[in-house]
Amino acid sequence: MNILGFVWIHVRRSPWRVVVMVGLFAIAIVVFAVVSELSRVSEAGLNAGIAKDSGELGTYEVSFDGRLYWDIERQRKVSDVIAASASGSVTYFFVDLPPVHSECAPYNVLGEVSFRLLRDESGDYASLPFGSVGDIDTRWCLDGVEISATAFYLPDDDAKATLGSRMYIAPEYAGIVRLSTVGAVSSGFTVHTGSDSSREVIERIARYMVQEDALKLGLDPGELVSVGRVDQDAEAVRAAAEGMSITYDVIRWSVLALAVAALTLVQTVTVNQRAWFFGLSRALGAPSRIIVAYVAAETAGIVVGAMAVASGLLTALSPSITDFARAAFGVQADVMHAQTMLTLALAVTVAVVFATSIPVIAVLRRDPLEVLEAPRG
Repeated sequence: MNILGFVWIHVRRSPWRVVVMVGLFAIAIVVFAVVSELSRVSEAGLNAGIAKDSGELGTYEVSFDGRLYWDIERQRKVSDVIAASASGSVTYFFVDLPPVHSECAPYNVLGEVSFRLLRDESGDYASLPFGSVGDIDTRWCLDGVEISATAFYLPDDDAKATLGSRMYIAPEYAGIVRLSTVGAVSSGFTVHTGSDSSREVIERIARYMVQEDALKLGLDPGELVSVGRVDQDAEAVRAAAEGMSITYDVIRWSVLALAVAALTLVQTVTVNQRAWFFGLSRALGAPSRIIVAYVAAETAGIVVGAMAVASGLLTALSPSITDFARAAFGVQADVMHAQTMLTLALAVTVAVVFATSIPVIAVLRRDPLEVLEAPRG
């Protein structure tokens, strides 16, 4: 009789043990999958909210003094070196025009303003919703020329975390501003690294890149470059979000670990109860791999059955979990998410190996003759 036949005989003798273990492990799988997905969607929702209010974590603004007179091509070369050194990517380039004030009434609504030109990561001028200036109601005139309100853009609350609170001007009007003043034009770019500890690296590389120019000007490199964080300080909120994620991880892995421990304990007791049968088999010449295969087949059968039951439960619960995630976090949830299923598959594989190894090691370490001589029952 083959191994599966022996497994089936023993399962029929104690069906409730198998049913209970399948049910227990199925519940553990369901809890693991649900908590994993809630962890994923809550983290995504919280990170999106934090990024909206405080900016993307690890976003830095690198500004170069106007005395460098760098064009966009030189900036792109420098930005590529700095971004690569900090394991980041360039978000956009900018040019800060000299501060000016309006020459037509009302004169002092905004005071002196330094307009900014914005380019995307490719160097092309960025498409901004020019004409959107919030509740500011003023005219802007320079050298007798009135500039239309459609030439300006003031970021709203949703965009301030990324673009700041300065006024942006359309590229076609930048020449008027430059001709109206002799002030220096500064420039720079933003780089996103995803880390809150990249400033030192960025600043060191940036100073190195301007070292030659600083020597020609007789200046210290630190006078020609400055580096600052764009994202606002939200460490407390980020720490709370990370703590929530850790809590989810503890819950899901604890539940699965308890299920694996229970399965291992039950299988160890069961194998011990069948020690006489295994001892007789070994005494008659059966190789150890047969016993390993038997225990592994029974354990794997329980786990596979649990996964089948869990799949049905997850399919039934999926609509409710999706609605909850959308209402609570504003994101789409999928309890059968590929990443969760891959993690679960690896965890289940480890569970089968562990729940098989412990009882097998225990029974194989015993002398088969001693097992046969031991009293039964």
